[in-house]
Amino acid sequence: MKLMTQGARRRGTLTVATLALLGMMSGTSPSRATSASPPPSIGVMTPTGPLDLTRFKGKVIYLDFWASWCAPCKLEFPFMDKLAASYPPGKFMVIAVDVDHGREKGVAWLTKIASRLPIVYDSDGAIAKSYGVSEMPTTFLIGRDGRIRYIQKGFFPEQEAAYQAHVEALLNEK
Repeated sequence: MKLMTQGARRRGTLTVATLALLGMMSGTSPSRATSASPPPSIGVMTPTGPLDLTRFKGKVIYLDFWASWCAPCKLEFPFMDKLAASYPPGKFMVIAVDVDHGREKGVAWLTKIASRLPIVYDSDGAIAKSYGVSEMPTTFLIGRDGRIRYIQKGFFPEQEAAYQAHVEALLNEK
């Protein structure tokens, strides 16, 4: 009887572990937005003025929400820098939104890595909330038509080719 109980426990543990693994794996691929929708309107000031994504219509935008405490976010920055350098600024742009509760940690980390990406500071979380961000990092890939086309939760280096393929697909759309 005791062996059956241990076996049942093992199967239960295995089932829970399998479900947890499947749950983690489900976030490994970027997903196409359920309906191509316009991004929420954001009235936020950046060091260069208000962030208004409508002024970038005609460009593909890689809008990334990150924080200095987030390990996958730190892995994503070299990829985003490389991505931004790979395409003409008139056609593609990366915008990184720092959701740290204060600028200090984000600024310190950005200084350390010498990123040249445009950064928006969202210390009160208002922008992240308007986009429904629940995981770090979360990226919204916005097409030239100004609509959200892909949503990527998390960052997985082995998926970089897929992320870049989505950017290229949007850049090549007529």
